[in-house]
Amino acid sequence: MHKHTLEGYYTRILLFFGLLCVFIVPPFQMVDEDSHFKKAYLVSNFVILPDVIDGHYGNLLPKSLLEFEHNHRYMIRDVTQKYNYSKFYFSYALPQDYSEKQFATFSTSKTHPLLYLPQASGILVAKIMFLFNEDLLTPGTILYAGRIGNLLFFALCFYFAVKWIPFLKRTAVLVGLMPMTMGLASSLNYDAMVIGVSLLFIAYVFKLAYTNDSIGTKEIVILCVFSIALIEMKMVYFPLLGLFFLVPKKKFKSTWDYIKNFAIIVFSGIFVHAAWGLITRIGLASPSDDSGYILDQAKFILNNPVNYTGILIRSIFENFQFYIISFVGNLGWLDTNFPYVFIFGYLLFLVLASLFDSNGIALKASNRLLLFFVFISIVILIETSLYLIWTSIPEIGGIGYPVITGVQGRYFIPCSLALLAIFSNALLSRSKWGGKTTVVLDRCLPMFVLFSCILMDLILILRYWVPEV
Repeated sequence: MHKHTLEGYYTRILLFFGLLCVFIVPPFQMVDEDSHFKKAYLVSNFVILPDVIDGHYGNLLPKSLLEFEHNHRYMIRDVTQKYNYSKFYFSYALPQDYSEKQFATFSTSKTHPLLYLPQASGILVAKIMFLFNEDLLTPGTILYAGRIGNLLFFALCFYFAVKWIPFLKRTAVLVGLMPMTMGLASSLNYDAMVIGVSLLFIAYVFKLAYTNDSIGTKEIVILCVFSIALIEMKMVYFPLLGLFFLVPKKKFKSTWDYIKNFAIIVFSGIFVHAAWGLITRIGLASPSDDSGYILDQAKFILNNPVNYTGILIRSIFENFQFYIISFVGNLGWLDTNFPYVFIFGYLLFLVLASLFDSNGIALKASNRLLLFFVFISIVILIETSLYLIWTSIPEIGGIGYPVITGVQGRYFIPCSLALLAIFSNALLSRSKWGGKTTVVLDRCLPMFVLFSCILMDLILILRYWVPEV
């Protein structure tokens, strides 16, 4: 590692294996990629709002794109179905006509276009590259260009997150190069942007809190931009702004200045979110077609707080094993799994890395308590949001259903560094035994990361390309 910076070395690994993953995984074989593909394509054409026809949200899309997506659905959740080179070749080689359009409904039609800027940027670059021959801009080319744009954006966030974070550098590397994170980053899924921006924000706040960096107008403006991004990407991660209170008061002119700047940061996110809500309300001019279930479920929670607390705790315990599996690596449409020994080995390595990854920085008990509170707040919001939006649907659960459904481990990746920071132990790192352990971890980390990336791509090849005998 003496020849390269830590962030540079691992970003190269991320890009190399991520690009392999971009082309190894067949079209639409990462979860919800069909819907993300449609939205990314629309944003690349500067279409940011859905249309409403007969009370249904959707958009007019080229029929050839819809047929391309339909022709690749046969592998979803069927591990016996495989891909081959001829399908791979024709997916990007055959020219298509985009003039004939058809109205299509899809789950991300109302999603904020901000989440698709990386994918849309990749698609726009491809459009510019192939201006001389539009026949080369096939549906497959559009999909792979969007994936590459997503990967490059995540790699940029990863690079600066590892560069900025004053401790937990090894831990940040392990979170960023986890199979689940890598799989999302090399797909069209907007979770790549959510994870990347969240890791970057946590790293930036830790940098402000635990280094000698001063805080001026520039830093407050940057935090305001993060505030806007967090609330617009996924509101459940907005409590990450609470990490602001890790920053010592002495870096501000007074206590009032401290509180005032925090209020400005929070208000900037809320104001932009409210403005966007007004724009979409005016632009759509139609009530939501699924708000009834959400409101009824919200009333159930408010009228039965004790009962809901029990549902929340029960759901976490019952689904804990699935959360662990889908946190580390559950690729495809939750149908491409890793050996359990690898899953739990990765988690063990994460915890060990965080224990000995203090870089001499000792966290106060109050800081650990704040980190825990922020993490738990996000967990509760994630569980509750899925209970409102997903579990409330009668075909899935219904109002007052005893278990929260739809929560996946990948939803906890954006806030995982906040939890892992609690384990950081400066005394342990400074001890003689701790120093030796740190040396061993440093030597093992590159090998472990390379093994994990190779195993990921190997499993994807076996899942999608190697026919069963």
